[in-house]
Amino acid sequence: MTQAELALLAGVGRSTVQSIEGGKETSQLDGVRAVADALGCDLSLITRAGIVVEPDRE
Repeated sequence: MTQAELALLAGVGRSTVQSIEGGKETSQLDGVRAVADALGCDLSLITRAGIVVEPDRE
């Protein structure tokens, strides 16, 4: 799947997919969530202390 195809499937811009793939630290959580959903993946946030925090779903 190309970045453009994934972006279309997730409803985000190609630049969002590029940022996520590139490991950019300032990627927006909503974009990351949309891409994870499009790929059928779960998303969990883990604090530096190792505590799992599930993101709010709207």
